[in-house]
Amino acid sequence: MIDDVHKRTIETDILLSFLRKLLMIRKDLKLIMTSINLKVEVFKYFFELNTEVDLKKNASTIISVDNQIRDVSIFYSLKPCRNLTVKAIETILRIHETQPLGDILVFLTEEDQVIQCCQHLRNCRPKCQKLFTNRFIVYPLYNKLHLKKQLKLFNYSQKKIRKIIVTTSISETNQNLPNVVYVIDSLYTKQSNYNPNSGVVHLQTQLISKSIAIQRKDKAGYVMNGKCFRLCKENDFEGQLLNEEVPEVNRIDLTPMILELKGLGIKNILQFSFITPPLNTLIGSGIERLECLKLLDVHGKLTSLGIQASILPLDPRLSVMLLTSSIKHNCCEEVLTIAAMLSIDEVFLKPKTKSQYMILEELKRQFIVLEGDLMTRLNVFHSFILNNCEQSWCENNMINYKKIKQAVKIRRHLRNFMKLLHLPILSCEGKTGLILKSIVCGFFMNVCQLRTDGTYCMIRTST
Repeated sequence: MIDDVHKRTIETDILLSFLRKLLMIRKDLKLIMTSINLKVEVFKYFFELNTEVDLKKNASTIISVDNQIRDVSIFYSLKPCRNLTVKAIETILRIHETQPLGDILVFLTEEDQVIQCCQHLRNCRPKCQKLFTNRFIVYPLYNKLHLKKQLKLFNYSQKKIRKIIVTTSISETNQNLPNVVYVIDSLYTKQSNYNPNSGVVHLQTQLISKSIAIQRKDKAGYVMNGKCFRLCKENDFEGQLLNEEVPEVNRIDLTPMILELKGLGIKNILQFSFITPPLNTLIGSGIERLECLKLLDVHGKLTSLGIQASILPLDPRLSVMLLTSSIKHNCCEEVLTIAAMLSIDEVFLKPKTKSQYMILEELKRQFIVLEGDLMTRLNVFHSFILNNCEQSWCENNMINYKKIKQAVKIRRHLRNFMKLLHLPILSCEGKTGLILKSIVCGFFMNVCQLRTDGTYCMIRTST
């Protein structure tokens, strides 16, 4: 059984492709997939293995389950919204002033907008409590929010107190939030898109699809008849939004996926049965990168280095960097740390005020070196270990304790993989030149040149 197949991540698509191959061999197996998306015909056709004319022999079917969603009235803006955060705040206060009790769920684009909206609502709360009979409590909800703060949403609230939950796209398919009657939808989200020409991943703000908008709207209909306020004109909603989300396989770098499939024995990627075939430009770019990294030979087969890289749970560039550090440069201990530190998002805490930003910049100076950010991360990790992994040291230096502890675990796992491959794990004893050579072996395609105007351009693409 596979849940949430409508999310269409690249891992889900690969899993479904292998399950389809398995079902062709094992006739005794049954596969159950669940989705909250109404348009699931694409999955039915993909798993329909009956090639005969007789429809009675069809092996796949669709079973719909009534989720008892109440009626949700939809309201659109009369004018285009210039500032979505300001418009969302105005809509929240208007609902609180004019509508009956019921919690409000607000979808914004990113974490900063969520924090800004919550702060503004808290600042105007005393004034609102004087004007309106009911009080309200504001809760933010986003990926990086601590779990304990996320769980506060489900605490029982007193009578005549309205919850206002301001969130990102994290709440689209998660557990239904209790007592939500009103939904305010900005119709935007953050999404990663890969450009095969430049080799750069762009995190872009873009419109959601109509199917996602329906999922957001339905959040208002689980308790009683609800209302959904979309922050756009109705004509814009109908004309600008796509019907379905673009699958991840058509908008991200496929280099790791191709290496993984090659390691699993798939010889021809173009003939592999994807539920949605990836773009040829993305496949071509991925194969070209693997050949440049010497993970594939001219015939598209894995080299000895490629076989080892396919075992490591890393991006191919990181795998080459790590393997080269062990085989050629004898600096695996240091590069293990760099690979682990690159696997976490943020090393330093995010400053909330200008004074905190100035303090953070001053604290960073004790770790920064001329060799670049990767060596800086190495220095942070070494300092953390030398200070006995103390949380108080992290707090004093504005370092994310939770993330750096995660890096320690990742490094331990990567070290075990290197032992599994029977590769030497040695230290370069402070010879940074060897570390830099290992980094260049994996990331030579990212080399940039400083122009006279102070900007950088990639040597490979001249952009």
